[in-house]
This record gives sequence, C-alpha cells and structure tokens, in this order.
Amino acid sequence: MDKLFEGFSSSYNELLPGADCCAQDTVSFHYVEFMESKALFATREALLENPHLTDLELKRVMVDEWPRKADEVGGYSRKLPNEDDRDGWKSLLKTMRKISSRHTQREC
Repeated sequence: MDKLFEGFSSSYNELLPGADCCAQDTVSFHYVEFMESKALFATREALLENPHLTDLELKRVMVDEWPRKADEVGGYSRKLPNEDDRDGWKSLLKTMRKISSRHTQREC
C-alpha cells in the first residue's frame, strides 16, 4: 500500500505529530484489516485494564498480538516498526496510549 501513496501528502500514511495525531473522543480505524483490528482491540483492552504498562510491556503486547503470517494480513496491513526503530515505536506507543485513555472509552 505504501507504493500507492507515493507522491501524496504524508498525512495519508504517517501519524500527525502531537495533539493532531488523533481525536480525544473518537477512535475509528479505517482501512484496517481484521487481524490488525483484533490486535488494536487487544492492545487497547490491555491498556484500559492496566494504564501503567511500561513502554516495554506495551511493545511486547503489540508484538505478541500483531499479525505476522501471510494469511493474517491483507493489502492495507502495516508491519510494526523494526525492533530498533525508536522513533517509530515512540510515536506508535504514544498514539496507542492516547486512543486507549478513559476519555475514549464510553460506557454502553
């Protein structure tokens, strides 16, 4: 999919920095494949259950939950950052924490 977005504004495939990265009241995953949705849901649930997870613990949850097999990913799927990509992980973990706060959790 990244090839399809070449030449487009980076906002199509990169997280926006700071407070612009996501809404405080709404979480919506567009063009997210089924197994990624399950991994995101499991990650949010882990953070809602224990918001004090360390970055290392949160990263482990994501690595354990994220799809890796060819039959688990689709055309829109994205891999997790490489193990040594500090900036990639920092941005992703910060976003996961932001969308997993009690502000984004509504009682039904």
